[in-house]
Amino acid sequence: MNMLHTKNMTRAIAIAAFLFIFTFTAHAQLSSSLFNVSISPATPMAHQEVKVSIESFTFDLRTAQVTWILNGRVSQRGEGIKVFTFKTGNLGTESSVQVIVVTSDGQELERSFEIRPAEVDLIWESIAYTPPFYKGKALAASKNKIKITAIPHFILASKRRIDPDNLTYTWQKDRRVLGSLSGTGKQSVTIDGPRLFENARITVLISSLSGTYNAQKEIIIRSVDPEIIFYEKHPTEGIKYEHALEQDFALTQEEIIVRAEPYFFSSEDLSSSRVRFTWTLNGNNVENISRVNEIVLRQEEGGGIAELSLAVENIAKILQEARKNIFIQFGEQTLFGR
Repeated sequence: MNMLHTKNMTRAIAIAAFLFIFTFTAHAQLSSSLFNVSISPATPMAHQEVKVSIESFTFDLRTAQVTWILNGRVSQRGEGIKVFTFKTGNLGTESSVQVIVVTSDGQELERSFEIRPAEVDLIWESIAYTPPFYKGKALAASKNKIKITAIPHFILASKRRIDPDNLTYTWQKDRRVLGSLSGTGKQSVTIDGPRLFENARITVLISSLSGTYNAQKEIIIRSVDPEIIFYEKHPTEGIKYEHALEQDFALTQEEIIVRAEPYFFSSEDLSSSRVRFTWTLNGNNVENISRVNEIVLRQEEGGGIAELSLAVENIAKILQEARKNIFIQFGEQTLFGR
């Protein structure tokens, strides 16, 4: 491990130790020997209400004269005012807060600090299969890999954005710091997703190198069942993704190619043949299929109804499986009385 990586890791762990408190208490504390200042939330966003509280275990704040000053102007003054609230401004602005406390015996105490709003968005997607032209998100089937990217909005007073590569990222999964994935410039992480019926809590804590700008974000990623959807594959028009095959349909042409799309199965496992496709027709296994996710059905004399089923199972990931069946009317009879 080189010195630069060690330095980044040390900084990430130090920031985690400082900001991890915020995740649970949702406030920052500025301590002194005479009185403490608490700020909630610890990492305010733009246009967010911030509550500043003071407390003391050495003198009675209820009898003290307290003056709260915001950006150079007195906002509140009176006896025992222990809580002050205000709203942050736009990104790139700074709120200067000063509190002056005069105790009942005439001692004057003062604290001042600046609050700079910053924000971060988290976007994620499962490394999972979706067919071409699918407009939705690739969801997290059991134990799929998930890529998460932080989009920080750290704007200086000069209106210049801080380069994301110059920020330090501390990633957590289910409250545990991912030390090897955290550090300066670590804007994205790839992790194992939750198992079926479980969730994953992902948190990122971001700090500027100077420590004057901080933001955090938390998301919950829920696991889903993968899904099989059947489509018709036309010889000249290709796969008709605009119309999925219904639970039951009539075969009106001489033959049809049924294409199965295994939504949200691990794309890595699909490409490495660790996903098993098992077709059955009326309960009998269908063998000698040229493509694992396609089957050709042809008209036969006499007509009738057949049940086509497909089971897809990822042998590398427990509980990543799906089943789908449809009923097909052969011949010229009306399907199911319609």
